[in-house]
Amino acid sequence: MLPDYKRIKEDLKSEILYESQVEQFKQLSPLVSVPSLWQEGDKAFLVRETGKREEISLKESQENIEIKKCDIGNLTLAEIKERFFKMAHAFASIQMKNIFDEISLATESIGNVIEVKGEFKPEDIFEIIKKVSIDFKPNGDPEMGNFFVGPNSNDKLIEVLKIIDSDPAYKIQYDKLIEIKREEWRERENNRKLVG
Repeated sequence: MLPDYKRIKEDLKSEILYESQVEQFKQLSPLVSVPSLWQEGDKAFLVRETGKREEISLKESQENIEIKKCDIGNLTLAEIKERFFKMAHAFASIQMKNIFDEISLATESIGNVIEVKGEFKPEDIFEIIKKVSIDFKPNGDPEMGNFFVGPNSNDKLIEVLKIIDSDPAYKIQYDKLIEIKREEWRERENNRKLVG
Protein backbone atom coordinates (compact mmCIF):
# COMPACT_ATOMS: atom_id res chain seq x y z
CA MET A 1 0.00 0.00 0.00
CA LEU A 2 1.31 3.47 -0.95
CA PRO A 3 1.61 6.22 1.68
CA ASP A 4 -1.20 8.80 1.79
CA TYR A 5 0.98 11.97 1.81
CA LYS A 6 -1.62 13.95 3.77
CA ARG A 7 0.70 16.96 4.25
CA ILE A 8 1.42 17.25 0.50
CA LYS A 9 -2.28 16.95 -0.34
CA GLU A 10 -3.17 19.67 2.21
CA ASP A 11 -0.46 21.97 0.84
CA LEU A 12 -1.67 21.44 -2.75
CA LYS A 13 -5.28 22.00 -1.73
CA SER A 14 -4.33 25.24 0.06
CA GLU A 15 -2.29 26.45 -2.92
CA ILE A 16 -5.06 25.69 -5.43
CA LEU A 17 -7.74 27.34 -3.28
CA TYR A 18 -5.55 30.39 -2.65
CA GLU A 19 -4.75 30.80 -6.36
CA SER A 20 -8.46 30.37 -7.19
CA GLN A 21 -9.33 33.17 -4.76
CA VAL A 22 -6.67 35.39 -6.33
CA GLU A 23 -8.23 34.76 -9.75
CA GLN A 24 -11.68 35.54 -8.35
CA PHE A 25 -10.46 38.80 -6.75
CA LYS A 26 -8.79 39.86 -10.02
CA GLN A 27 -12.21 39.80 -11.68
CA LEU A 28 -13.81 41.64 -8.74
CA SER A 29 -10.90 44.08 -8.33
CA PRO A 30 -12.93 47.29 -8.69
CA LEU A 31 -14.99 46.27 -5.69
CA VAL A 32 -12.66 44.42 -3.34
CA SER A 33 -11.68 47.66 -1.61
CA VAL A 34 -15.30 48.22 -0.59
CA PRO A 35 -15.53 47.74 3.21
CA SER A 36 -17.50 44.69 4.33
CA LEU A 37 -18.00 43.43 0.80
CA TRP A 38 -17.41 39.81 1.77
CA GLN A 39 -20.35 38.95 3.93
CA GLU A 40 -21.46 35.80 5.62
CA GLY A 41 -24.81 35.55 7.29
CA ASP A 42 -28.33 36.43 6.29
CA LYS A 43 -28.33 40.24 6.69
CA ALA A 44 -26.33 43.19 5.46
CA PHE A 45 -26.94 46.92 5.69
CA LEU A 46 -26.22 49.86 3.47
CA VAL A 47 -25.37 52.93 5.54
CA ARG A 48 -26.07 56.12 3.65
CA GLU A 49 -24.10 59.32 4.05
CA THR A 50 -26.95 60.68 6.18
CA GLY A 51 -26.53 57.79 8.63
CA LYS A 52 -29.73 56.07 7.50
CA ARG A 53 -29.40 52.26 7.55
CA GLU A 54 -31.14 50.16 4.92
CA GLU A 55 -31.22 46.40 4.95
CA ILE A 56 -30.10 44.89 1.67
CA SER A 57 -31.08 41.47 0.51
CA LEU A 58 -28.34 38.90 0.30
CA LYS A 59 -28.43 36.40 -2.49
CA GLU A 60 -26.79 33.04 -2.26
CA SER A 61 -23.79 32.69 -4.53
CA GLN A 62 -22.39 29.32 -5.41
CA GLU A 63 -20.54 27.60 -8.19
CA ASN A 64 -19.54 23.98 -8.53
CA ILE A 65 -16.61 22.07 -9.92
CA GLU A 66 -16.89 18.46 -10.97
CA ILE A 67 -13.99 16.08 -11.26
CA LYS A 68 -15.00 12.55 -12.10
CA LYS A 69 -13.41 9.75 -10.16
CA CYS A 70 -12.09 8.17 -13.35
CA ASP A 71 -10.29 11.46 -14.24
CA ILE A 72 -8.47 11.86 -10.93
CA GLY A 73 -5.42 9.83 -11.92
CA ASN A 74 -5.18 11.40 -15.38
CA LEU A 75 -5.40 15.12 -14.54
CA THR A 76 -2.23 17.14 -14.20
CA LEU A 77 -1.90 19.80 -11.50
CA ALA A 78 -2.20 22.46 -14.22
CA GLU A 79 -5.49 20.94 -15.44
CA ILE A 80 -6.87 20.81 -11.89
CA LYS A 81 -5.90 24.45 -11.33
CA GLU A 82 -7.50 25.43 -14.63
CA ARG A 83 -10.81 23.86 -13.54
CA PHE A 84 -10.64 25.70 -10.21
CA PHE A 85 -9.84 28.99 -11.99
CA LYS A 86 -12.85 28.54 -14.31
CA MET A 87 -14.99 27.94 -11.23
CA ALA A 88 -13.52 31.04 -9.54
CA HIS A 89 -14.28 33.19 -12.61
CA ALA A 90 -17.84 31.85 -12.81
CA PHE A 91 -18.34 32.50 -9.08
CA ALA A 92 -16.94 36.03 -9.38
CA SER A 93 -19.34 36.72 -12.27
CA ILE A 94 -22.28 35.66 -10.10
CA GLN A 95 -21.05 37.84 -7.23
CA MET A 96 -20.47 40.79 -9.55
CA LYS A 97 -24.00 40.54 -10.93
CA ASN A 98 -25.47 40.38 -7.41
CA ILE A 99 -23.39 43.36 -6.29
CA PHE A 100 -24.36 45.46 -9.31
CA ASP A 101 -28.03 44.53 -8.85
CA GLU A 102 -27.81 45.92 -5.29
CA ILE A 103 -25.93 49.02 -6.44
CA SER A 104 -28.59 49.61 -9.10
CA LEU A 105 -31.40 49.32 -6.55
CA ALA A 106 -29.61 51.67 -4.15
CA THR A 107 -28.85 54.32 -6.77
CA GLU A 108 -32.30 54.15 -8.35
CA SER A 109 -33.97 54.54 -4.95
CA ILE A 110 -32.32 57.94 -4.45
CA GLY A 111 -32.37 59.09 -8.06
CA ASN A 112 -28.64 58.80 -8.65
CA VAL A 113 -28.92 57.16 -12.07
CA ILE A 114 -27.79 58.80 -15.29
CA GLU A 115 -29.18 57.41 -18.51
CA VAL A 116 -26.86 58.18 -21.39
CA LYS A 117 -28.64 58.36 -24.71
CA GLY A 118 -26.22 57.47 -27.49
CA GLU A 119 -22.52 57.98 -26.77
CA PHE A 120 -20.94 59.59 -23.70
CA LYS A 121 -20.58 63.36 -23.85
CA PRO A 122 -18.79 65.69 -21.41
CA GLU A 123 -22.21 66.88 -20.21
CA ASP A 124 -22.98 63.32 -19.06
CA ILE A 125 -19.84 63.30 -16.91
CA PHE A 126 -20.81 66.69 -15.44
CA GLU A 127 -24.27 65.33 -14.63
CA ILE A 128 -22.71 62.36 -12.83
CA ILE A 129 -20.43 64.65 -10.81
CA LYS A 130 -23.42 66.80 -9.80
CA LYS A 131 -25.26 63.77 -8.43
CA VAL A 132 -22.52 62.19 -6.30
CA SER A 133 -20.78 63.18 -3.10
CA ILE A 134 -17.07 63.65 -3.53
CA ASP A 135 -14.47 63.54 -0.78
CA PHE A 136 -11.12 65.29 -0.98
CA LYS A 137 -7.61 64.18 -0.09
CA PRO A 138 -5.52 66.22 2.38
CA ASN A 139 -3.68 67.77 -0.59
CA GLY A 140 -7.01 69.04 -2.01
CA ASP A 141 -7.36 66.57 -4.88
CA PRO A 142 -10.85 65.08 -5.34
CA GLU A 143 -11.38 61.38 -4.65
CA MET A 144 -13.54 60.66 -7.65
CA GLY A 145 -14.34 57.02 -6.99
CA ASN A 146 -15.02 54.58 -9.79
CA PHE A 147 -17.12 54.75 -12.93
CA PHE A 148 -18.79 51.46 -13.80
CA VAL A 149 -19.86 51.22 -17.43
CA GLY A 150 -20.60 48.46 -19.84
CA PRO A 151 -17.69 46.85 -21.70
CA ASN A 152 -18.59 48.67 -24.92
CA SER A 153 -18.59 52.09 -23.22
CA ASN A 154 -15.23 52.04 -21.45
CA ASP A 155 -13.13 53.37 -24.36
CA LYS A 156 -15.65 56.13 -25.07
CA LEU A 157 -15.67 57.15 -21.39
CA ILE A 158 -11.88 57.45 -21.39
CA GLU A 159 -12.06 59.49 -24.61
CA VAL A 160 -14.60 61.89 -23.08
CA LEU A 161 -12.51 62.30 -19.91
CA LYS A 162 -9.54 63.24 -22.12
CA ILE A 163 -11.70 65.76 -24.00
CA ILE A 164 -12.73 67.38 -20.70
CA ASP A 165 -9.09 67.58 -19.65
CA SER A 166 -7.87 69.07 -22.95
CA ASP A 167 -10.70 71.44 -23.95
CA PRO A 168 -10.38 74.77 -22.05
CA ALA A 169 -14.16 75.42 -21.92
CA TYR A 170 -14.89 71.94 -20.54
CA LYS A 171 -11.94 72.20 -18.13
CA ILE A 172 -13.34 75.45 -16.70
CA GLN A 173 -16.77 73.84 -16.29
CA TYR A 174 -15.17 70.81 -14.61
CA ASP A 175 -13.10 72.97 -12.26
CA LYS A 176 -16.21 74.98 -11.25
CA LEU A 177 -18.07 71.76 -10.48
CA ILE A 178 -15.18 70.44 -8.42
CA GLU A 179 -15.07 73.70 -6.45
CA ILE A 180 -18.81 73.34 -5.69
CA LYS A 181 -18.18 69.75 -4.57
CA ARG A 182 -15.25 70.91 -2.41
CA GLU A 183 -17.57 73.37 -0.62
CA GLU A 184 -20.20 70.64 -0.14
CA TRP A 185 -17.50 68.38 1.30
CA ARG A 186 -16.27 71.10 3.68
CA GLU A 187 -19.82 71.62 4.88
CA ARG A 188 -20.28 67.87 5.44
CA GLU A 189 -16.98 67.68 7.32
CA ASN A 190 -17.91 70.69 9.49
CA ASN A 191 -21.26 69.10 10.38
CA ARG A 192 -19.81 65.71 11.33
CA LYS A 193 -20.27 64.63 14.93
CA LEU A 194 -17.00 63.66 16.48
CA VAL A 195 -16.96 60.56 18.65
CA GLY A 196 -15.35 60.86 22.04
